[in-house]
Amino acid sequence: MKNAKKVAIIMLVAIAIVMGGYIAYSLAVQPEYQPQIEVFPGQIADDEADASVWGEFYPEHWESYQRNYEMRPTRYNGSVPEDKTIMYPYLPIIYGGMGFAEDYLEDRGHVYSVEDIRHIHESRRPLAVCWTCKSSQAHLIIEREGVDYYSMAWGDLEEEVVHPIGCLNCHNPEDMSLTVRNPAFIEAMDRLGIDVADATQQEMRSYVCGQCHVEYYFRPDDKYLIFPWDNGFHPDDIERYFDDIGFNDWTHAITGAEVIKIQHPEFELWSLSTHGQAGVSCADCHMPYVRVGNTKMSSHHWQSPLNTLNESCRTCHIQSVDWLRQQVYDRQDKTKRLLDIAAYALVDAIEEIALALEEGNYNEQSLEEARYLQRRAQLRVDFFIADNSTGAHNPTLALEVLGVAIEQAHEARKAAEMARLGELYEAPRDIQRGEGARDDAYLEQYN
Repeated sequence: MKNAKKVAIIMLVAIAIVMGGYIAYSLAVQPEYQPQIEVFPGQIADDEADASVWGEFYPEHWESYQRNYEMRPTRYNGSVPEDKTIMYPYLPIIYGGMGFAEDYLEDRGHVYSVEDIRHIHESRRPLAVCWTCKSSQAHLIIEREGVDYYSMAWGDLEEEVVHPIGCLNCHNPEDMSLTVRNPAFIEAMDRLGIDVADATQQEMRSYVCGQCHVEYYFRPDDKYLIFPWDNGFHPDDIERYFDDIGFNDWTHAITGAEVIKIQHPEFELWSLSTHGQAGVSCADCHMPYVRVGNTKMSSHHWQSPLNTLNESCRTCHIQSVDWLRQQVYDRQDKTKRLLDIAAYALVDAIEEIALALEEGNYNEQSLEEARYLQRRAQLRVDFFIADNSTGAHNPTLALEVLGVAIEQAHEARKAAEMARLGELYEAPRDIQRGEGARDDAYLEQYN
């Protein structure tokens, strides 16, 4: 009996030691939402867009920022500027008639933002408003020019804009607090009933990223920058927004469908993800806390968490780095496989619509349904082509949205075939016009 008690006591002491060690480890690496750094009020000008000037006061952060010139590949490209049409060979058909069919490189690091946008293909030659998320000078120009900024020509600012994304994009130089500079983000959040000025520090650690890593569009008449979030962040919500205002980014060259080009919707996917709902910020994963000497700071080397799994993930997850990496790869592989299935189904639909147009004598109503279903499937497929994580930001949503896209693409092909035969097509209940995969009326049958 005494031996049993001794064994029990020894086990309890061992457990206490292990737990104590884990708690100590956690306290050493878990995020501190107000890291203690020296502040130099008034010594950095309010309009200082040159990150190297900030680096004179914050050398550790500057050294970390400089590492963004490195290009570190992951299984799905990372920051290496690979041609996306190699990974996604169906893009020239899906993007038929627009610049991305000709030129679509994987993004490099933020420090290359000005350089890279100067060298894009002439078919994608941007407007001046495209500087908004490419330079630390952008908000200063917006303040100077007002609403006229949005309708300016690219060449009007080409010589002036020289500084890439840097410190001023996210920080107030007076006290180093995080701040959102992009008016479009502030306005979109306000329409959702969220005042960015009231955000917590942890929320700001995502908002400063979300001011650019989003889907957006330019208002046709004046090119004003708008985020289409009035109905929410889900692809269904964004589709409904664009349908309600009758917007399309371009007319598909092969089919004549009025389609949407989705742009890097990382903030939308994160907002609906398990991590986003749990309050894990973008910076927790992409700018993990690191120690430099006796200083603890957020890494300013923005990169995939696959390159920093110990710092980015193991502050919360206790599994090994190898296990965590394999979990991400498994989710990315599944997303890529489903994305390819959806995309090739969309290609089949596009080809069937093209055949109907070529043969003529088609049922106009059925063909319009086919074009609309192409638009819908395109939007959902593009959500995960444009997202820079190949589904890792929200693997659950990827399965849902791409599953719906597959059905829509198959129905688009069916509608086009019926149009070619002169027959009338009627969409199934779950994908009729105005209905999304999450529509309340559709879900009621399961409640």
